[in-house]
Amino acid sequence: METTALKTAIFYESKLVKRSWLFYLFILGLLGYTSGILIPWDIHRVVWWDIAFASSIPLRGIYFLNLFQSVIVTFIACDIHRKRKKAETREVFSVRPIGNGRSFLGESLGIFIPFLVIDVIFMIICVFINMFMPDSPVNPLVNLFYLLTYVLPTLIFITGLSLIVNRLVKYPFVSWLILLAFLYFAYTYLTTPLHGILDFRGSLLPDSFSTIVGFMHLGDYLLQRGVFLLLGTSFLYFAVLFTKRLPGVPGRRRYFIVPASLFSVLAIGLGIIYVEKFQTRLKNRIGYRETFVKCHEYPKARVLAHDITYRPGEDKFSATSRMKIQNRKKATMEQLLLFLNPGLKINKLESDGQSLPFHRDHQVIVVEHPLAPGENTELKIEYEGMIDEDIYQVNIDNDAFFSPRTESGGENYGKRTAFVSNQYTLLVPQLMWYPMAVAPVELQASRETDFTDYTLR
Repeated sequence: METTALKTAIFYESKLVKRSWLFYLFILGLLGYTSGILIPWDIHRVVWWDIAFASSIPLRGIYFLNLFQSVIVTFIACDIHRKRKKAETREVFSVRPIGNGRSFLGESLGIFIPFLVIDVIFMIICVFINMFMPDSPVNPLVNLFYLLTYVLPTLIFITGLSLIVNRLVKYPFVSWLILLAFLYFAYTYLTTPLHGILDFRGSLLPDSFSTIVGFMHLGDYLLQRGVFLLLGTSFLYFAVLFTKRLPGVPGRRRYFIVPASLFSVLAIGLGIIYVEKFQTRLKNRIGYRETFVKCHEYPKARVLAHDITYRPGEDKFSATSRMKIQNRKKATMEQLLLFLNPGLKINKLESDGQSLPFHRDHQVIVVEHPLAPGENTELKIEYEGMIDEDIYQVNIDNDAFFSPRTESGGENYGKRTAFVSNQYTLLVPQLMWYPMAVAPVELQASRETDFTDYTLR
């Protein structure tokens, strides 16, 4: 019987939402955006980055969808709260034997389902736009992924927030002002602090999909979206507690505190993990920068020839470097200074078949091998591991380094400086993926240069 009552509640709530002029405004807004912005009526004037990836067209639609849908949902939630003060269609459920939890679930799903149906239709339209665009890759699974991870958490969060605010605030107009102020504040001020963890729309997350490398920083993306999915769910449970209606079973209402608190704690935990990942990377960059500064005044040798044997793996690689090094300074070098990515481990370092003692300070390798002025020596170094991309250009501003935004102003491509796999490899010298005598970073007014004859095998 309770299941039948729940279905009836969902049916009537959905019916009332679909009768609202705000819901029709939402549909007209999406149609207008699709026909005016997403559909390129003149394919000869299409900008390349608008169709370059399978994610390009759906993401442009989702940026608008998440913002516009959030505004409409808050309006509808406040309108429902206003009408609830009057006797109307839903009044019958207040005197029926349906618990507060199921009653509220019916109300939530009644709001949620009509919008989700429109969202699904919108994503299908994006797939068809991709199909009819020449040179535009098509991948329906990408659209499904964005629906589940981009649109769904935002919809659940804004629905839960709207309902709990309307439960806590007596007057619907005040609720509407609070929610509208939150949307403005979130859109204007919460997109960048703490690397976007406060932005419920995830507008600055790296979200592009490439057929070659897939999603950039997928772990960070899922962590951030998971925060708002869990937070929205906790809001829905908390809203049940503040429902002003006698419970079907006395004392049962307090049991909603457990899942509400659990989801809140999980959301906070994911948020802390997300922020800590960036804080750890920031500390690494600060440490690498300080290490460069400490060794700046130490005399550097020059690499005359460098033979590199490269062996790729899944996400790691191993390599052997044979280096011919010369001291071009006028004084004897008591130690040799080399630079290597801190994510790479040195397995062997020898000269003329003899192992040389050395120690490391992050990216700096100090080799206990004196070198007289003009003297040459040959080193053989075997190393392996994963590239630490935080070493890349530690001289640039940290905010610019971590920002996923690009000059095109379109998708957030994310920033990767190293790709290692069995299929392809992309490594740049600034990552110090091979040993070098002069660091490829400019932290002081003057910078040394090193001209080397390279061989890559």
